[in-house]
Amino acid sequence: MLGFQWNALRTGDHVLVHDDLTAGFDLDQGIVTLIDTRAGQANDIAIRLTATGELLRPRRHAVHMVPLDRRFTCWRCEAIASHATPSAPVADAA
Repeated sequence: MLGFQWNALRTGDHVLVHDDLTAGFDLDQGIVTLIDTRAGQANDIAIRLTATGELLRPRRHAVHMVPLDRRFTCWRCEAIASHATPSAPVADAA
């Protein structure tokens, strides 16, 4: 998420968030629950996961706006996709 988008988040906004504490960087839906504004700095944001109710305080690069904008690449999303896509079989060189 870009810095201006991060600081524009408001309580109740729906977002997608990667949980960096999970091995697979899971992407979950969440709702912005707490915003601590800081003059001249990035806001401190807390997001409650919709599925589990867990409260996360992610870094801004681990959060996506809804709907997901595919114009911006995300290494966490790419890691998830690479594990989900089966690799092509290798042909024998016989």
